[in-house]
Amino acid sequence: CNFGSAEEPWNKIEDGYTWIQQVPVEDRVHGVRGPATRAESEIIMMCGLPGCGKTVWCHKYAKENPDKVYNILGTNDIIDKMKVQGLPRRKNYHGRWDVLIKMSTICLNKLLSKTSSKARNVVIDQTNVYPSAQKRKLRPFTGIKRRAVVIVPTDEEFKKRVEKREKEEGKDVPESALLEMK
Repeated sequence: CNFGSAEEPWNKIEDGYTWIQQVPVEDRVHGVRGPATRAESEIIMMCGLPGCGKTVWCHKYAKENPDKVYNILGTNDIIDKMKVQGLPRRKNYHGRWDVLIKMSTICLNKLLSKTSSKARNVVIDQTNVYPSAQKRKLRPFTGIKRRAVVIVPTDEEFKKRVEKREKEEGKDVPESALLEMK
């Protein structure tokens, strides 16, 4: 990348713009920074049934706390970032859904492994209803402030949210799976 330090620029800069390298240091402004050390970092583990509102809560919370620079990690966010020939994979996946979930889960586990050794504020956006999964995911984050946010809407509200999710995303979680999680 050329930020203005090269003698010969790769292209002409538009009028009214300045190369970042040529802006005086005293006029430069840092973007928002996350925690400086792991001890200052924080991890939030979302817990709740599919469709109960975990993703909505964590995106709203991250937006309300921009100074914390939260990294939201979850299989849904990973799938939303996947593209096939420029199109979202979620809506253009003509294979088996379980294969897509497996691929995104492998990616999530690698991200959690890498993130656990860095100074980062993280939100794990998954169901996390099983104690064994909670322990496994949080184990690498020792020395970091750990919190859990449990979302439990009323039965009526839960049904509304699940119906809305089914309409928008076409996702249907089998009743047997929900009963097992409960």
